[in-house]
Amino acid sequence: MALEDTLYTPSGTRWLTGLVAAVDTTKHELTITYAGGTVPNVRYLRGQSWTVGDIVECLSDEVRGIIAIGSPYPRTGSAPAWNWTPRTYVSDLLIAGPWPPPASWGFTVPFKADILVVSTLSFWANNTGMTGFQPWLDGVAVGSWWDLYFNQTAVHTTVGNAFTLRNVAPGNHTWTISMVIGNGQSDGNDRGHIGMTMVEVP
Repeated sequence: MALEDTLYTPSGTRWLTGLVAAVDTTKHELTITYAGGTVPNVRYLRGQSWTVGDIVECLSDEVRGIIAIGSPYPRTGSAPAWNWTPRTYVSDLLIAGPWPPPASWGFTVPFKADILVVSTLSFWANNTGMTGFQPWLDGVAVGSWWDLYFNQTAVHTTVGNAFTLRNVAPGNHTWTISMVIGNGQSDGNDRGHIGMTMVEVP
């Protein structure tokens, strides 16, 4: 690194979203296309793996142009990639037991999204040992449970669960809950909280 680089202070920086147009794996350089044109010879870190069509986030300086890029974000085939900025939507549900079907709870997804779900559910065990409940989305089981080994019996206990749903279609959707490990019970005094962070995907 030259001395002038250590003394340089970036000015007028902004983030740009570009599309990888070419990859030089020998020089570790990209050619990036974005709304403002095409930028060749953009260096990337050794160890990163880029493919033509990937979306790349670039930090641009008004004097030197692109001065940094983010990690690979593969969205090959999305169009127009350089104008696409994902939207985020946050939603939550407060639900009341008991949990077994036919009880159900609806929510809306405003756009195609990956959804991070962070949730809690309360229930109790009839006997010492494991018990658990499973979420279902639109009639399809989710492979992540609210489960716990209970040392106490007949005591309402809150259990946490977190999971990610990929490529959920926009529209109205329904949660249902079923017992997946026997030995559990719930009633109208039980509560659940479901927090959902939805990030748009192409």
